[in-house]
Amino acid sequence: MPSPAKWFKPASIVIVLWMALGVVMLTLDLMTTAEQAAALPEAQRLLREERPMWLMIVFGLATTLGLLGGVALVARKAAAQTLLLLSLVFVTIQFGYTVFGMQAIARVGAGHALGVPGFIFAMGAFSLWVAIKARNDGWVE
Repeated sequence: MPSPAKWFKPASIVIVLWMALGVVMLTLDLMTTAEQAAALPEAQRLLREERPMWLMIVFGLATTLGLLGGVALVARKAAAQTLLLLSLVFVTIQFGYTVFGMQAIARVGAGHALGVPGFIFAMGAFSLWVAIKARNDGWVE
């Protein structure tokens, strides 16, 4: 197996840290108390209250598979590509439903509804690109 480019290991570590942050955000979301949720601006609170349970499961799958994919990248395992692809699919479902199915843009504005989700999607796409590059270049087994 050829040695990866010098940027591969730092990029893989950043991906693991990013994906771990997603798991932390999921955990904080699940641990949010009713009092904390009540303190949110009304539009955000309503979006939170109206989320279907399956959307939280999708959130969990997106973050967990992303973290596993990042760890697989660091370990130089080819499974990283599949895990990160699945994570990105679940991110797309999660934010697609929130933006279009729950009309998030009309409720909280385009900046809030698209800004952070867009960055999260971009990081997921970058992570998948790294995994594909690693597999194509033979850096993973």
